[in-house]
Amino acid sequence: MLPMVAQAAELPVSASESDIQVETQVPADGYSQSKVTIIVRDKFNNFLAGKRVFATFSKPDGEMALAEKTTDTMGRVEFTVRSTTAGTVRVVATAEGVHLNDEAIITFVQPAGCLIGNSRNIFLLGYSARETTYFYGGDCKRHAYPEHAYESWYGDGSSGGEGMTAEVLAGIKLGAGVSYRPGTLIRFQDSSRVYIASSGGVLRPIASEAVAQAILGDGWAKNVRVISVGYFITSVFGREINGPLDVDSSAGGVELSSPSV
Repeated sequence: MLPMVAQAAELPVSASESDIQVETQVPADGYSQSKVTIIVRDKFNNFLAGKRVFATFSKPDGEMALAEKTTDTMGRVEFTVRSTTAGTVRVVATAEGVHLNDEAIITFVQPAGCLIGNSRNIFLLGYSARETTYFYGGDCKRHAYPEHAYESWYGDGSSGGEGMTAEVLAGIKLGAGVSYRPGTLIRFQDSSRVYIASSGGVLRPIASEAVAQAILGDGWAKNVRVISVGYFITSVFGREINGPLDVDSSAGGVELSSPSV
């Protein structure tokens, strides 16, 4: 027979009869989560509804998070915890000012691989995929597409990918931006200098229009993508291109199966 549900404020919270339940071992991939259930009871093991519960989640490095909820008719509150760093999280709680005797440890373990699949695109559900798409790499992180980088890989088409909620996307650690596809021509808004993208995201300046025409042919200027000045400080630059022999194969439009970061 189930215990009776006590009326809020009728019976005091029991520190010893209340408990904390967790999923004890979870991959530290920023995607998987441990569900934390805190059950509040009185000394007769009755569930206590309408009780304010404060939960504290603390890591060995001193980082701490707090959360508050009110128990339901079964005396329960639930939280979820995710992490992108391997290690332990200690969970303690108070209910109506009473510190519960029970506590729990969640161990986040380094994942063997990316559980949602690597080398693919992910985007925010309910929004335009092109505007909210990230590349999910083999490092289990999401990588944003800088200005025009998406088009350099997919043109005006769609990359497909997997839609996710804002909560799930926020739980995936953000990595470095996606590199422009090798062979992409770039110009910053405040300059007439043109660069060609090489492997590893390196931008190599082209010495002159004559050199650009010799390498890329007539009409090359129509393919230049103009990007914001703000990306200049985060870009990596290589040596100047002075002729066709200076162009390495990775800057000549080599076909790659997926974006690089």
